[in-house]
Amino acid sequence: MKKIYKISALIIMVIISSGCDKNPAEYLKLKSVKIAEGSESGGEKSLDDLLEETKEYEKEINSQVQASAKLGPVYEKLGIKYAETKSWDLSIDSLEKALKYGNDSAKVHFYLGAAYSNRGMNLGEKSDFEKAVFHYKKSLEKNSLNSEALYGLAFTEFYGLGDKESGLKKMKIVADSDERNINARFALGRMYYESGNAASALSVYEDIYSYAQNMPSSSKKDDYIKNAKANIDQITASYGNSSK
Repeated sequence: MKKIYKISALIIMVIISSGCDKNPAEYLKLKSVKIAEGSESGGEKSLDDLLEETKEYEKEINSQVQASAKLGPVYEKLGIKYAETKSWDLSIDSLEKALKYGNDSAKVHFYLGAAYSNRGMNLGEKSDFEKAVFHYKKSLEKNSLNSEALYGLAFTEFYGLGDKESGLKKMKIVADSDERNINARFALGRMYYESGNAASALSVYEDIYSYAQNMPSSSKKDDYIKNAKANIDQITASYGNSSK
């Protein structure tokens, strides 16, 4: 069975450390030990000296915390940049560091989902698909209106984990929620076709073909019409259905 209009796997993104890796809690623990032991010369410190020393250490800790807070967004941007070049390992590493430094946003989880899904497609690793599903779901928990995350989740379930029923249902939600999302509609048609439901696939492609006819002139419109018509012709030739 020939493949219908290919759908690109999602692409996504990443960021590098500036050398401030020490955990503030660990830093505090180390400094507390030194305070308890007294000065390096062995002499006892006065109360005022100890209070002054705690203030100095608190300043250092605050500096560490501020640097940590800044690293999260930087690693997010770096992860995205790596994803744009399909450097999935580097993208994942940077985005995981974004989480480590407190950037637990819907966007970071979305791009992690996409990076793991794409790497899984390249390597055929089930664990990558499972991680992709986890992060797509986390992204949706934080932003339930993110249709791109739901699209990625549907794609990963269907093609990565082989859960065709669940993936198809989710893709239908995405496609039905916005008729302008032509990529989701093509994906839905392909999923129907690859699930053995040629009639539903044909209906989806015919709807795309009709919708694209009324779009403003553009190369994208031409591509939609061309690909929808090719899929319609392939299905009707294979199954003897009638179309436009």
